[in-house]
Amino acid sequence: MSLWLKARRWRTAIVNLAIFVAVVGLSGDASVPLPALTNSGGLGIPLVLLSPMIVVVGTAIGIASGESELDAVACRPILLLDNCYAAGAAMIGVGACVCLWAFGDSELTLSAGRNLLGFSGLYLAGRAALGSQAAPAVPGFYFVLATIFGRRQGQEVFGWAWAVSRDASPSTWLWAGSMLLLGLALSLRGRRRLYSGLSG
Repeated sequence: MSLWLKARRWRTAIVNLAIFVAVVGLSGDASVPLPALTNSGGLGIPLVLLSPMIVVVGTAIGIASGESELDAVACRPILLLDNCYAAGAAMIGVGACVCLWAFGDSELTLSAGRNLLGFSGLYLAGRAALGSQAAPAVPGFYFVLATIFGRRQGQEVFGWAWAVSRDASPSTWLWAGSMLLLGLALSLRGRRRLYSGLSG
């Protein structure tokens, strides 16, 4: 187990989580301009909504760097451990966001935790479908699509575009949680695809 954790760069994962929490806690309402169909000048998307990619990309790099041909034939359930590693990092980040919100941070803090949950699920789904190297691009691609196409003319956010919603409503959490469950389910079924490229 210690070798597996070392191969997945768990110390780097802790640093990434700390950076994520710092960004969420300190960035406030700072935003980044992104294009949108319903606004010719683009939209200012709160930085905290995109900050979960710090954790997702860091976790993805750790998992990808630790993969080897031995994983495919290992006695330990490596794929299950990797899923728990990604989901566990997400849950720790969500817990930190809830704590920040409880101590007075804005609702955007909860939205950041929600996005971490959903982005982790999209990463796991991408890992099952595309392999570990390309998987981190999936939540990023989704976020861009949600930013461009995810709003009605009146700026109301479509349900599927939960990641760009400033509001941490139960429905957006339901979407994000569903993404995590979907990612875990697809990842557990994608063992052959994940390791097929390692033996070439």
